[in-house]
Amino acid sequence: MTYYERKFAWVDEGLDVAYRASAETQTLTLELVCDSEVTQLGVDDLVDVLRFGGAGGAIFAPRSVSGRLLRGDLWASAKRHTFELEVAGMDRLFVRCLIESLTLSAMAPQKVLSLTIRGSLPLDTSPLSVDTEGAKKWLRDPDAFPGQFVEPPFVVRARRAASARQARMTVAFSRALTKKEYDTFHHAWLTGDTFLAGGLDAAGLGYAPKSGARLSRSGVELKIAYSQLDVRPRPALDLWVNILHRFHHDGVPIERFDIALAGLTD
Repeated sequence: MTYYERKFAWVDEGLDVAYRASAETQTLTLELVCDSEVTQLGVDDLVDVLRFGGAGGAIFAPRSVSGRLLRGDLWASAKRHTFELEVAGMDRLFVRCLIESLTLSAMAPQKVLSLTIRGSLPLDTSPLSVDTEGAKKWLRDPDAFPGQFVEPPFVVRARRAASARQARMTVAFSRALTKKEYDTFHHAWLTGDTFLAGGLDAAGLGYAPKSGARLSRSGVELKIAYSQLDVRPRPALDLWVNILHRFHHDGVPIERFDIALAGLTD
């Protein structure tokens, strides 16, 4: 049995999903039950991914995505955690990211028993709705992830990294960032870094520890380097591009994003 199969064995009996993606604001309820007390589930990272535009996928413009915590203790130690979030523009495929992220946050020796994800909007027959069985199918599909929103307003040059474990990125802005702008960008980038791909390796089968991102500035360019980054490449690229898309409009215009990551095609 693989790492993935062991960590997600609970899904067959313990998953309950009812969510319809919409640009309309709705309440998203998350309820996680574990066999022993667990804390720091990363729900604050989820809220930040929403705030920075990373959860809209290919359907919702990054600028239209929003999220904030309405109820729930981010730091409580308990077997049962319940959170209510106000969300808008969260892609339905982001539910898969939620399942993986919350499961992997409940690391051994804790074991997930059940997870409920419910939006306040009723399900319909449109492609924007997902139920429990649909979410289970996504977990078995290596391509079922939020995509990249249309054509980003900057050039994206992606290529395969020379090393299977390292990654290099360069973001070229229209001008140099101020300290405040850099701090905002740094927060947004590290939010995506923390949340991307649920913490699984490129094959989606094992947990992949990664080194922290090293950011360095030179004029209008900001370089980002990882000495160890083993993630599913396409979901990671799409998440980062959507976050950059939001920053392009709300922060400083971006002219180019270069990325070298293992598994990408030139």
